[in-house]
Amino acid sequence: MRRLEERLLDTLFFAASLSIGAEDRGWLDAVRAESAVLPERREAWLWAAGALPLLARLLLRRLFSDLPVIPVAIAAGVIMAAVDLSSTERWPAALLSLAFTAALSFAYPRWAWRWAFAVTLVLPLAVDTGIEGPYANEPFDSYYKVPQALLMAGVGVWLRFRWQRRRTAG
Repeated sequence: MRRLEERLLDTLFFAASLSIGAEDRGWLDAVRAESAVLPERREAWLWAAGALPLLARLLLRRLFSDLPVIPVAIAAGVIMAAVDLSSTERWPAALLSLAFTAALSFAYPRWAWRWAFAVTLVLPLAVDTGIEGPYANEPFDSYYKVPQALLMAGVGVWLRFRWQRRRTAG
């Protein structure tokens, strides 16, 4: 049982270290080292739980680090949703969502999945509030852009990486 608890604690610390930036990992390593030398596992769990508020604050700070861009992403989602709900075809709105997501991911590559969700989830929200348009019979079809936008967020980050690499090399 003790071995299982240690593995679970290690997994939690590993997940926490992935979710915060490298500049904030020092305190997490210190908490991990302190919890490892405590004689009782209960004390180690309490020690680790004490770091949760700080971890939550760091995650929220990192998630909303580009706060002025979030309204821009939502506005892009509103434009995309308006085009989708007023058009008889899906491809214009799909191209808009892909272009908006790629542009935002290129400009702000940290946690680029935020832009995919901010742009594409406006349409399902509109459909859920009663603006059905072409989604009257199948409201769950409004989610079809989410996987495409997530893929395009990855493409935007990759393009940014290539662009920075080329700029520093040349």
